[in-house]
Amino acid sequence: TAKFLYAPVNVTDDFSLPYLPDAIFNQVKKIELRAAVNEIKPLPFALLNNTNRTAVYQVTIETLPEDKKALPWHNGKLFPGVTYREGVAIRANNAATTLIYDPLAKMNETRTVTVAAGECALLWFDFDTTGFKPGVYNARLRILPFTGKGVFTKRGYGFGNNNYDSDMVDIPLTFTVSDIELSKEPSRICQYYSPAVNEAVAQMQAQAGARIFQINPWSLRFPLKDGKFDVAAHKANENFAAMKKTGYDRAWIGYSCVHVFVQLYGKKNFQYFPAWVKAIEDYMKLHGFDPEKCILELYDEPPAKQLAEIEKNLKDLKAMNLKLKISLTLGAHIMSPENMRKFAPYVDDWILWRSGYFSNPEHLKFIEEQ
Repeated sequence: TAKFLYAPVNVTDDFSLPYLPDAIFNQVKKIELRAAVNEIKPLPFALLNNTNRTAVYQVTIETLPEDKKALPWHNGKLFPGVTYREGVAIRANNAATTLIYDPLAKMNETRTVTVAAGECALLWFDFDTTGFKPGVYNARLRILPFTGKGVFTKRGYGFGNNNYDSDMVDIPLTFTVSDIELSKEPSRICQYYSPAVNEAVAQMQAQAGARIFQINPWSLRFPLKDGKFDVAAHKANENFAAMKKTGYDRAWIGYSCVHVFVQLYGKKNFQYFPAWVKAIEDYMKLHGFDPEKCILELYDEPPAKQLAEIEKNLKDLKAMNLKLKISLTLGAHIMSPENMRKFAPYVDDWILWRSGYFSNPEHLKFIEEQ
């Protein structure tokens, strides 16, 4: 009986636990992958511990040794552009009655995974072909059990001339990079409505197509003294630094900056709201961001009773000749097309609830006018 089983699996598999994909019972003899240049090609991989004790496996994807005299057990170089991940089991519902492999955390520096007896781990390899030349790349996926047999025996004369008797498995892997080059820019830019709180998060969002990054207005609490704001916001500094390292410089400041201002400074200081928005604009410039590329969400799904307030604040900001773009998000509180037209000269960006605004002919007519 095999001590461990393994197989590539589909990205659309059911990763609920207990995880035991059908593919695991059909031992793969080779792996063939194909991708375009600038594509990230995933290889989900299942690894089943078929013993009665916990086992540790090192899993690597290697180029074949260049030295023709290399022995079969010799290590190759790590295949370039591969990110190693493993599935982390978390609860799938509030009651925790079901677990699922959901987060894909990066593997440790030894590229090892610990698997309990009879359990099946999910590994996930992302092949990034950025910078690859079209062609066929021969490699192997090596599984080396750290807790299994591993014995060196003398093969012949000379230092290191040994055989290696172990349970290690090498699976031939052919990676074909087609003569097709994808754009590095997404066909549709996106914004994840979650601040890039550090460099790792910012890079992850950018890799997934984000070109606009959220700034939480709660982090823009500038000291206020005698009606003037000191443009310093230490909570947001790391946010901006992380975004800047992605090479993209568009930001979305939200949610509901009017509401946040009141929470930060109180209603008694609302007369300084336009000055706060100007301070945000200055802060963006200070960090090398062009305010004309950035958007500030004034209100998030405001109710009808706030129409007069919205109009006043929009006009006050317009009078300041800001470079920063002003946005309104309209959701379940449906705003009439007439009021939207009234606000249109002061609004640069609309975020609209699909169910409420893209089925009414009058709303559609307004949208087409913009």
